[in-house]
Amino acid sequence: MTTSYFYSYIETTSYRTTYTITVPLKQSRYSLMLEWWESDDGRNWYKVTSNWGRRSTEDCTRWKDYCNGIPCDEYSCSRLTGGVRPLDPEAPLITYHSYNATLTLKPSKGYTLEGRSQDCYFDSGTGDCVIRYTEWGRTYSLQAIELVDWDTGEVYVSLNQTSLTFNIVRNTIARYKYVLKESWSRTWEVILLPPPPEPERCQQILNDPSMRCDRAWCRCLRQFDLEAWRNTDCCQPESCYWVSIDICCSGTSSKDCATVSGGGGRECKRIPEGSTARITVSWSISWSVKQGWKFHDIGKKGAGKCEPDSFTGSSASGTCSVTAESGKWYYTTLIVIFKQQ
Repeated sequence: MTTSYFYSYIETTSYRTTYTITVPLKQSRYSLMLEWWESDDGRNWYKVTSNWGRRSTEDCTRWKDYCNGIPCDEYSCSRLTGGVRPLDPEAPLITYHSYNATLTLKPSKGYTLEGRSQDCYFDSGTGDCVIRYTEWGRTYSLQAIELVDWDTGEVYVSLNQTSLTFNIVRNTIARYKYVLKESWSRTWEVILLPPPPEPERCQQILNDPSMRCDRAWCRCLRQFDLEAWRNTDCCQPESCYWVSIDICCSGTSSKDCATVSGGGGRECKRIPEGSTARITVSWSISWSVKQGWKFHDIGKKGAGKCEPDSFTGSSASGTCSVTAESGKWYYTTLIVIFKQQ
């Protein structure tokens, strides 16, 4: 608001005085933008800006590669399998509200991402092309809700709770911050078989005693005498069972609560097509607990049945077994769980 006065005198001297009064205007509407952030360690954060792998339906990209001339399909797939997606990062996330309006934020408490991938490589030591399979899972839990002044970047609220009610009096960014609670992964490899020999070469291969049970010999036998192939043990596909060990520090994503040694292993059997067989893997674990923690339990994920044969306050051993079908692979993860005293 500006007011001006004009003065005039007989001596013909004049001057003007100007007063300027600034009155702050109150915004009629304030903006609220929601953001989704993730961290693996609670210190380094990144904003989720893509839906890739975060839908309930699987996102998958596939491509064709070649390993030493042998075609090999490769892919990478992931999806959100547990919990509720906090936001749609690719959708408009800005809303507008009147001054001092009361707002309540209730983000998802957590969610799980799972994925699988396949790639191939050439093993120069064995001369084989190998397909590498990987499966993984990552569970995130809500760590905090932050309110940030959109204009200044100031974080003026940060609360470790699952809901937040506040009055909006400034343009605000609300950040839902999720930290990794637990993760797992398993990897296994399978030899990528080359194309079968040309039929005209199979007669020579099958009649060569030095090639019996060789890969090419078995491929030819299967082509020309399926029944004989089924009755030849050395030609049957391998079924394998892996047992691995993981550690869980209950209540935290860190694994710094104990030192664990030992583990499981892998056993394989050649099982005729259409049949099953029992595969057993022995395991042993020992641990040293850090201050403030204590052993709680041993859990299990995956296939098979596991039984402890011996158990002490700092070690355990036993076996895991699975009824395996021909040419299939099975996995068990034993989880050593510790909790705070």
